[in-house]
Amino acid sequence: MLGIYTRLSSDDDKGNSIENQIREGKQFAKQYGFQDNYKIYNEGEGVSGRKELEDRPILFQLVKDISVKKISAVWFRHQNRLDRNNLTFQLFAKEVKKAGTKVFFADKEEDFNDPNSMFQLGIMSLISTYQAELTGVQVKKVLLDNVKEGKVVGGIPFGFKKKGKKKKLLIVCPENSEIVKQIYVDYLSGMGTTLIAKKLNEMEVPTLSKNTQLWKDSTVLYILKNALYIGKRKYGGKTYKVEPIISNSIFDKVQLKIENSGTKKGKKTGYKYLLNGLIICGHCGEEYLGRSQSHKGYFYYICKNHRYKDKRCSNRSAKMEHLDELIWSSLFRDSSLFREVKSMYKEGERQEVKLNLESEIVQKDKELVGLERKKNRVVQMVENEILSISDGKSRIKELNHNKVEIEEKINRLKEQKNSITNEKKLIEDMRKDFPFLTGGKNQKEWEAAGFLLDADVANEERIKASVSFKEKQKLIQKYIESIKISYLETDNEFEIEVAFKIPLKNKKLRLEHNLGRKPRGLS
Repeated sequence: MLGIYTRLSSDDDKGNSIENQIREGKQFAKQYGFQDNYKIYNEGEGVSGRKELEDRPILFQLVKDISVKKISAVWFRHQNRLDRNNLTFQLFAKEVKKAGTKVFFADKEEDFNDPNSMFQLGIMSLISTYQAELTGVQVKKVLLDNVKEGKVVGGIPFGFKKKGKKKKLLIVCPENSEIVKQIYVDYLSGMGTTLIAKKLNEMEVPTLSKNTQLWKDSTVLYILKNALYIGKRKYGGKTYKVEPIISNSIFDKVQLKIENSGTKKGKKTGYKYLLNGLIICGHCGEEYLGRSQSHKGYFYYICKNHRYKDKRCSNRSAKMEHLDELIWSSLFRDSSLFREVKSMYKEGERQEVKLNLESEIVQKDKELVGLERKKNRVVQMVENEILSISDGKSRIKELNHNKVEIEEKINRLKEQKNSITNEKKLIEDMRKDFPFLTGGKNQKEWEAAGFLLDADVANEERIKASVSFKEKQKLIQKYIESIKISYLETDNEFEIEVAFKIPLKNKKLRLEHNLGRKPRGLS
């Protein structure tokens, strides 16, 4: 089978269009006897040849198909469609030689087993790599010069516009700057970022984003925290002046309010959600948030992406009281966690758990290395104008956030690993945290109050009622890392997977979906 690979970068001319590449590839297939035996591998538009192989999913799939000999020949319009990154070329060449695959650039077959041919192809790859890197340096200099001159670079931030066809100066947009001012006023008056986004969507205010026309809480928060709106344009580690939209005093008040808001996403909820910050959607990976229809007496957890039409998640909402009760009763009220930790030491599972933790730490370290590579690639994409500066900043911010999360995870894994070697300390700490469950130092006090540790249902309910919300939340936050929830349509149940901060294997639980009535409009 012939593989026809196509790719279009942002700086290609119209003659290199995907349509032209596919048409020429089909003509080649017909001419060389692959008319009914070819597969098109279309990487699409705006994909840089400077990317690493693993970051070009279609080329990566082509190489995988070559390695298992699914593809016997491959066609590119030109060698620069394959790469502008010498490492990618070398990896591709290795698999081609191993599988004995024929390679055609336009109508010319290249022999990857011939040293002379490989020398010439390698030189061409190095030249392409050099040209790409040189272009990146030149583009970076031009972008910096533009910023110094007050010109538009990349996307135009909301509230600003460009002036002049040639100069393209970044200036304040009178209409949109008023909306920015109103966003700050609304936030200081008590509206959260989600409500502000909803208000803007109802007003049908355009976002200026190429990706979505809907305002989101993260977009509002970005505007509220961006120093550009007080006239400070940051680029390349330096700050340049632009015309401000917001006064310094208002901006400082907003930053203080964000800092003191706890969630840093605007207005706090007035309801108590025991598991907020722990639940992860098993379908899309987003966070589950506590929500309410208080006028109907309904409180629930729901995937964050369920609110957005362009990202609508299919996972179901879970009733708050049922999920809270499942976690508390299954893991804490009956001292299940304490017994499982003791069992781990008693049954000799310690070494297995330790090895699993060490393996996970190694994997997380690799993820950190991968994140650094991705950050470097984002910088390159901005330099080559594949990404706008605003999109690049947003992506870097997201990667930095992921880095912090992974580093925190590594620290917790190391703490778990260390706790395995100190059995006595871990168990004593748990005794202090669960005095009413484990027979700890307060056992007599509980029994004197009428709570029997071998309790019947009535006594269990009395113990449950005597543990405050804050005490429950403190225990859950201390011992649980995350709660992944997935709705299983065939069973009409949720599968709950709990990961712990102590050295225990993940625990799976089940929760029936339709426990009790719920208002219409929620799934």
